[in-house]
Amino acid sequence: MTTPYTRSGTLRGLVLATALTGTLLLLAGFAGAIWSGGSPAAMLTGIASGVIGDAAWQGPVMGPVLGLLVHFGVIAVLVDLYVVASIRMAGLNRHWRISGAAFGTIAWMVRSTLAAPRDWPPAFLDLTAREMAVQILLHVALLGLPVALLTRWASRWKR
Repeated sequence: MTTPYTRSGTLRGLVLATALTGTLLLLAGFAGAIWSGGSPAAMLTGIASGVIGDAAWQGPVMGPVLGLLVHFGVIAVLVDLYVVASIRMAGLNRHWRISGAAFGTIAWMVRSTLAAPRDWPPAFLDLTAREMAVQILLHVALLGLPVALLTRWASRWKR
């Protein structure tokens, strides 16, 4: 199978898409945390607590730093999965808007299920239809579409 992707173009696309979309979603999360009366540090610590449990809340620095690392790690894995899929299925690049919207929706479902691994059923089932729609739209607009567009562009980067 011949692919228009180059190794360096793909790597630049992965790094750029991860940094951009991770930052956009992080800022949206910070805004949501502040809007609901919380803090960005508590939001990041909540992310870390999904990995190490209540130990994340023991110190003022460890929880937020680990939460930040986990956030960008999850974003990097999701972006990588999309890029690999787009290399294998050229139609994803041709129809980047549709595939980006689908990717954003699927990424939201994955993130919502992984966000609280100790909760079953997943916490997103307790959301109102409006809250769910807002979160899905944010993931489509801030993750799915930018990743799909950057992946499409990266397929043309020759160096």
